[in-house]
This record gives sequence, structure tokens and C-alpha cells, in this order.
Amino acid sequence: MENLKTTLIGTLLEAHLSYTSSNQARGHELLSEALASAREIEFTAFGCLPNEIMAQLCARALVENIEVDFVRSLILKNGLDSITGQAVAKWPVPVKIYSLGRFTVTVNGAPLAGKGNAQRRPVELLQAIIALGGRDVCIQKICDCLWPDVEGDAAYQNFTVTLFRLRKLVGNHVITLQDRRLTLDSKHCWVDVWDLERMMGRLEGLSNHNSMPGGEITGIMNRTLTLYNGPFLGEGEVNSWSLSLRERLRSRFIRVLMVVGRTYEQMDNCDEAIIIYQKALELDPLAEEFHQQLISCLANQGRYAEAITAFKRCEQVLVSLLRVQPAPETLAIYKELQKQQQPDLHVVSSR
Repeated sequence: MENLKTTLIGTLLEAHLSYTSSNQARGHELLSEALASAREIEFTAFGCLPNEIMAQLCARALVENIEVDFVRSLILKNGLDSITGQAVAKWPVPVKIYSLGRFTVTVNGAPLAGKGNAQRRPVELLQAIIALGGRDVCIQKICDCLWPDVEGDAAYQNFTVTLFRLRKLVGNHVITLQDRRLTLDSKHCWVDVWDLERMMGRLEGLSNHNSMPGGEITGIMNRTLTLYNGPFLGEGEVNSWSLSLRERLRSRFIRVLMVVGRTYEQMDNCDEAIIIYQKALELDPLAEEFHQQLISCLANQGRYAEAITAFKRCEQVLVSLLRVQPAPETLAIYKELQKQQQPDLHVVSSR
């Protein structure tokens, strides 16, 4: 058994050398072989390998879909630090925070311990840290948000007690405090907002003429749609300190949908563009530009009846909610649609 473990470690080192020398195929082959063998004998103690090398190999395995479940368990058991790159989304962390459309926290896969009032203030502190950026958040800003009517030392005392209770719930290592500033440590904590912003950043690059394969666009867009389950902290009562991030994410998400929709149109993929525009209108039914794009896409596919229905829906929403008629640009699209539909109507009437 010891000889087998030694061989496994040697194979992992060889895989690492192959990757660093740009021999990707050989690296993949060796890494697959070593991890499959390690899983079979339940070998997880790789202490003789530097953590940095082990983390890099685990990242490769996650990206290349090699023994993913086993690799995730290896990362947790060996306490490997997360790294940047494509593996971020798959990297296991002890604490996961879902703040879009709801607020849920899991610690090592289990819901946050404690209920009711015992949880309320610590959870609000966590929400406020995220709302204020999650990194280098000034204690004074936190106190102003959560204890606006409490002065000086008393507010700071409330903060200290609440931080202690929050750390008991999620772990001391998740929240660092340095120079009177709080940071959520990304090595130990995953936040859906951060992942969403990373995905949106990649999609926004499309408007700067950064090319990306269609399959990759779809993959990133699907991930983005999965992450954005709704507004920051959900549909319930909204605190004033959460409004800025809530609106910024919503506005940015809608802008990204327009960028991606138009990119699909340029790729002659109207089916995907239509899905994107419909999703955007679910979020913002008053965004007339999305109505215009949806109507045009349907018309370009010869789906005239659906295009007319889309225009009527646009008109109804604008009149009922804003008491205004569609813009001249929208009316021009509709008139052109009617012209395009006339030949079909003439053929039907002559039969």
C-alpha cells in the first residue's frame, strides 16, 4: 500500500510538470490516472506535496471534469486555499451565501444554525457586509446602517457582540477584521453576488468586440441566469442600505441581457435572442427597447402573429402603467411588420 501511495504522489508530480511544460494532454492523462487510483484506495493525505501544487492540480481536475466529487472532498479535507480562474465556481468552500432572490447561508452543506431572533442581527450584519462590497468595509458604515439611532461607543459595542455571534455561526476564518475594516474571505466563503458580477463582466466584454465562441456565450449566460434568481435579498422588506447594490445588480443584469441578445442576433441565432429578450421583459416590462428587439426578432423569423401579439402586449403595458403610447421607433417597427404580413394575408384571402 505504501508503495502505491508513493507511486501516486510521483504520478501527481509528473502531471504537474507536464502541465507547467504545456504538455496538456499528458498532464490530463497522468492526473486522471492518479486521482482515479487515489479514490479507489481512499487516499486523501497528500501532506508531502506542497499545498500550492496540490491546489493547482485540483483546479485542473475541476476544470477538466476529472473525479470532481473526489477532488472537492480532497480540497476540503486538506484545507486547500481557493485560486482564481475557471475553477472558482466549482471550488468547494465551507460557507456559501445565496443572496439573490432570497437569503440563505449554508455551512459545510448544512443550513445556518440557530433560528429567530438569535439569528436576526448576525444575519443582518452579514447582509450589510455584502451590500457594502464585502471587502474592506468600514465598521462605522456598518454601525450607521444597523444602529443609526445608537451613538458612539454603544453602537460599537453592539457591533462587537453581533460580530462575535456571526463568527460563531459561520466560523472565525470567514470574516476578517483589520484596521477597523471587515472582509469576507473568498478562500472560505462563496457569495452568489461575486460570481454573478464575474459572469456579467465576461459578457459585457462582448460589447467591446471581444469575440467568444457561441457555445461559451451560452454557457456563461446560462450560469448568469441561474445565479440571478431575483433582486438582492429577495422581494420582501428592503433596507435602505441594500438599495444601492440591489438596483445596481438589476440594472447591470438588464444591460448584459441586451448585449447578449444583440450578440445572438449578429450570430443569426434569433431563437436564443428571443429567450433573452423575454427574460429581460420579465424583469422590466417597461423597457421598451427590449419590446422592440423581441418584435423584430419574431418578425425576422416570419413569426408575424407572435410579433403582433408582442407589440400589443408592449402597447398594453405602456398605456396601463405609464399612460403613454409606444415610442415612434416601436410604431415604425409595427408598421413595417404590417407591410411584411400583407402578402401572407393576401394569399390566405384569395384561397
